[in-house]
Amino acid sequence: MKNIIVIVILLSRLSGLAQIDSGEFRYQYQKTIDWSAFPEYFSDEQKTTLKKKLYKNFNKTFELKINGSKSIYKEKENLDSSELSLNPFFTNLTSDEGKVFKNNHVIITEQEFLGKLFLIKDSVHNFKWKVHKETKKIGQYTTIKATTVQKVSASNFGLWKKTSKQVDSKQLNPLDNYKIPDSISVTAWFTLDIPISNGPMEYGGLDGLILELSFADIRVSCDKIELGKNLNTRIREPKNGEFVSQIEYEQIVTDKINEIKGYFPAKKN
Repeated sequence: MKNIIVIVILLSRLSGLAQIDSGEFRYQYQKTIDWSAFPEYFSDEQKTTLKKKLYKNFNKTFELKINGSKSIYKEKENLDSSELSLNPFFTNLTSDEGKVFKNNHVIITEQEFLGKLFLIKDSVHNFKWKVHKETKKIGQYTTIKATTVQKVSASNFGLWKKTSKQVDSKQLNPLDNYKIPDSISVTAWFTLDIPISNGPMEYGGLDGLILELSFADIRVSCDKIELGKNLNTRIREPKNGEFVSQIEYEQIVTDKINEIKGYFPAKKN
């Protein structure tokens, strides 16, 4: 009799979990600032002032809205639009990551590049996750650790790193001060208590919602969860912008980078 009761309770719980297919989730985005990226000609006073102003640029709030097979991940509106970049050169090339829309096997990423808005349409990324035995509590939820290795493309400007090698001061090309890593390690913490195979940014593909994500110098963590079908969450596919494939977008970025390199020839002795 006791075994029957236990089975009924488990089935009831699983049935309740299976009904979860919508919700609104708030994520805090934090990026560690690479202070070495400051131009050498900045005074200490200028660096101190910029550090205070830049801090808010790398601590942002995003929201993930999910309704069935559709989801949208975007930054919450910020009334303070006075943003500065640690890397003005790259700011002129691209903005921070825009909206990320997912619908079944399709993903559309909104990305601004050189003042033009692109809608990059691709298949949902098939991450090769390795699930570990390690667990930890995030709020009231037990989460499980998963890791993967992700290839980095030239268009991932936020992952470009300043080289430790001192570049000749006569070299004018600012791109020579940076390098692109071949790949990055990604760590995700997901929970089976929210059986939605989704997460912040383009990430997902696990047996539950990703509540925390970290890679390179970026950490994204969920601090607010609202579940249920009565949220009246409307998910609209982005329409404003030029649709391109991921391959086409990569080619656009690569061509422009090569063009920019031609603008900054090294000085001859």
